[in-house]
Amino acid sequence: MAATLLLAGCTAEPIPAARPTAPPSEPPVELDTQDCGALSLRLGQNVPASVLQCVIDAAGARRPARLVITRPTVEGDPFTTSYAVAVDGRVEVTTDARADRFGSGQVERQTCAGPTVQDDHWLSFATCSSPELVGGNHRNVGCPGPDPGANMCRVSLALAVGGADLLTTP
Repeated sequence: MAATLLLAGCTAEPIPAARPTAPPSEPPVELDTQDCGALSLRLGQNVPASVLQCVIDAAGARRPARLVITRPTVEGDPFTTSYAVAVDGRVEVTTDARADRFGSGQVERQTCAGPTVQDDHWLSFATCSSPELVGGNHRNVGCPGPDPGANMCRVSLALAVGGADLLTTP
């Protein structure tokens, strides 16, 4: 009986969704856009192969699609990557690290082509543009405050809500 209670306490429970962090300039999803999912993963969880295949198939068919994945950093901070497949087969990848206390605190966007599955649980691309910062979405570090002795403070200037993540680069 004690073992049953112990095991019952170790069952997986859904985690609350991460605080939305999509950039304000992210275009709305059009009605004919295929929804490949919006996932909120725990540390160590992988993206299901069917979800990745949805993006790959949409890009190959030149069919609009969207996938949003939020996963935690090692420290537990959420970061979000959105994949938007365009009618020309290119994939716009937006990575939002504003909630990552130890990361860049930036929202970056790049355009990629030729998606494939890497290591059974990541998207990889044949080519990608250089990442560009999405304007107005950053975090200031080292701001003044009422305590002049404070080593550091962080102020979020994020103006939007929404989003999720898939990983494009390690």
